Amino acid sequence: FTFLRNIRLTRYQIRFEMVWVVVALLATSLVNYKLLNNEPLRYILLNLIVVVSGAYFFQGIAILTDAMERYRVGGLLRLMMYVVLFTFIQLSTLFLVGVGFFDSWLDLRRLNKNHNQPASAV
Repeated sequence: FTFLRNIRLTRYQIRFEMVWVVVALLATSLVNYKLLNNEPLRYILLNLIVVVSGAYFFQGIAILTDAMERYRVGGLLRLMMYVVLFTFIQLSTLFLVGVGFFDSWLDLRRLNKNHNQPASAV
């Protein structure tokens, strides 16, 4: 699979506008929880949040992989890092989703050339 070597998965990045989708989903979920108590709407919102969180999880994995490449983390240490991540899968999932979400604002991998503008402006 030599063609796979040309794919740079560490460059995976979600558009900045998705942050507002997440904020809208969370706000709607909170309004539904406090005021409406609509059960079908609750399940729809939770499923949409899970789907969007999955995309941010993969962005978090891309950030972690990029950091390990940048700091030249070797094979055994890299393997140990992945074993720890998959051993504590619930905590690491929350961590990676959070890192992926905040990468939209912080540009942790320095993918954008102009650091004064949001990620979607490039």
